[in-house]
This record gives sequence, structure tokens and C-alpha cells, in this order.
Amino acid sequence: VRPLAASRSLDRWGWYAGYNLEVDRLEELKARDPDPDFERQSFFIASFPLGISYDTRDSQLNPTRGFAVNLEVEASLSMLGSDLEYLRPTLGYSQVIPLPGWENWYWAFRAKAGVVTSLIDDQRIPLVRRFFAGGADSVRGYPYQKLGPLDGSGHPLGGEAMVEGGAELRFPLWKDLGGVVFLDAGNVYENLDAELSLRFTTGLGLRYQTPVGPIRVDLGWQLNPPSGDQIDRYAAYLSVGQAF
Repeated sequence: VRPLAASRSLDRWGWYAGYNLEVDRLEELKARDPDPDFERQSFFIASFPLGISYDTRDSQLNPTRGFAVNLEVEASLSMLGSDLEYLRPTLGYSQVIPLPGWENWYWAFRAKAGVVTSLIDDQRIPLVRRFFAGGADSVRGYPYQKLGPLDGSGHPLGGEAMVEGGAELRFPLWKDLGGVVFLDAGNVYENLDAELSLRFTTGLGLRYQTPVGPIRVDLGWQLNPPSGDQIDRYAAYLSVGQAF
């Protein structure tokens, strides 16, 4: 619930600010967290989310040129009545570049990173504010939210830091049908002290243009999967709009 919020757009610039109140009750979780009692509590969260963006793209669903950058920072404080105190910044960037001399051929790039840190010593960040990665709009080749720490049964635990990015070549095939070749990378880290390492995926996709945006089919394959057999090494997705 956001009882107080404001937003504004000045041509390519945009910003928003809000006051967020929520109650989260976590129970019957599939994931087995190292601290299960903590994860089964109820949390009252009061926070201020703030965001700013700059977007020069010619479309949000199917951009053919331009770039977008956005920054969001969420601050939760006990002085607002919150059970948790944390700071959670997230930064994202994407760009589409037409290939000179090649009609309807494009390079597309994106990058995203975020961290969440507790403002109270020894306070763990619960699942509702951890980062997750994997899926159709993330690192393709991994199932939804299953890139990063998993429990013994393969359920996602999330992390306090996340980094991901990707590059793809978009090209025409026949009439309204197009194709892509992509390379994605990223990971989720249990805490801020974890060693930086990346998981890479590659794959192919199809795009069918419609009046509401392209219908997207992607098939991703993990190039350096983690050890173990918890998840399949490939994943397929069906969605609307470009991945970025």
C-alpha cells in the first residue's frame, strides 16, 4: 500500500517518490532458510521508495534506438514504525543501437545491479527484500528466480546483492517474424562479502510483431552452471515485449 506517492515526467526525465506500508507474513515456505524461525515471522515494513529515470528510447515494448537509465532507492527506518531498517538501491541501464547499413538489424545491451544492506547490526534481510535472478526478463537459461543461492531441494533463497546483464543481436527473418541471438550473464550473492562470480547463458529467440508489441519466445542454455543437478541446464520462455 502506498498512501502517499508522487511522480512526474519532464520529457525524457521521470521521477517518483512514495511512502510504502506493508505487512508480510511468511509461512509454509518451500525454501529451507538457514534461519527458519526468522523467515516465518510477520514483518511490518514502512519505507520511502525514491526513483529517477532518463529514457530516450522510441518505444518501451519494442525499442529500435535510444537508451534508458534508472535508479531506485528504498529506505526503511524504525522511526517510521518499521520492524526492519535497511537501504536498498538498484541501478539499471539498457540501450538499442541500429546497425548502419542493415535495415531492421539492432544491437541491444543491458546491465542491472542492486544491493540491500541492513542498518542494524546482525539483522538479516528477509526473503521479501532479497534479490532474485533468472527468468524471461533476467538471465535467460535459468528458471524464474533460480539463479543464485538455493536450498538443498533447489528452492531459491535470494541474496543481498545482484548483478546481471545481457547483449543480443536482433534481425529480421520473414515479414513480421524476427530472430535474436543473445548472451546473458549475472548472479545473486548471499551477502555483500561473497566473491564476485558470474554465470553465463546463451540462446536463440523469435519475435513476432503485433500491434501491442512483439510476442517473444526464447530458449536459453547455461554455459557454466553451478555444480549439482538441482535445475535443468536450459529454459524456454514465452512473453510479450522485448527482453530489454
